Amino acid sequence: MKAKPAYIALEGPDGVGKSTTANALSAYLSAARPDVNVVIRHFPTRSLVDCAQKDNHRLMAEDYLCDMENWLSFRPSPVLYPSVPAPTPVRDATTVYILDRWVLSTAVYAYIRNETIPPRFDPTLEWLSQIPITTFVLMPKGDQATLLSDPDYPDPAGYDPVKVTDVYRQFMRGVLLQGLLDVYAPIAVDRTVDTPQKTAFAIAQWLGADSDETTTQEKVGQGDD
Repeated sequence: MKAKPAYIALEGPDGVGKSTTANALSAYLSAARPDVNVVIRHFPTRSLVDCAQKDNHRLMAEDYLCDMENWLSFRPSPVLYPSVPAPTPVRDATTVYILDRWVLSTAVYAYIRNETIPPRFDPTLEWLSQIPITTFVLMPKGDQATLLSDPDYPDPAGYDPVKVTDVYRQFMRGVLLQGLLDVYAPIAVDRTVDTPQKTAFAIAQWLGADSDETTTQEKVGQGDD
C-alpha cells in the first residue's frame, strides 16, 4: 500500500502545552484510528540538540531549517526537495505525523533574536512552507502569558513569555490578513481549565478525525472535567 502521510504541527510559545497536547492527540488519534501509525516528532530533533551541546554551538534559524529538511529527506517514505506531497486528510492517512514545532517557530524566534536567515536558505524555507501541514497555534488566553515558563529555554537572558507571545500574535495577525486560517488555526488555551486532552479533542474535531467522538473519548479517558 502506498504511504499516505498527513502532517499536523503544533506551534505556540514555550510552556503553552505543545508537547503534552501532542501526546494527548497521539492517544486520541490512535484510539480513533487504530489502523493508522501516529508518530510524534519534536523539533529541534534530539540529534541536532546533542550536536549543538557537544560543540558548544548556539542553534540558529538555518540550523532549524536544515533539521526539518533532513527529517523529511531521511525518514521512511522520504519527501525530497523540491517535491511537495499531495494533501491527505487525517481520516484517509496511513501515517499521521504530529510535529512539535515547525516553520512558524523558526520565523518567530529568528525575529526575536534579530537573526537574518541567509538568502541561500530561501529555497528551503519556501519548500518547507509548501509541505501540506495543518498548523495549530496554541496561544495563552487573555493575559495568561505571564503564567508560562520554560526552565530549559536556550537563552542566557532567560525566557520572556509575554514578549514571545506578543510576537506569535503579530504573526497570527498577518495570517489572518492573508486569509490563511485554513493552514494556521489558532487555539486559545485557558490554563486554568483546559487540559491537554481537551485541547487535543478540539484539534481532532477540527480535523474531522473521528466519526464516533463519544466512543473515542471513553477510550482515552477524556471528558468535560
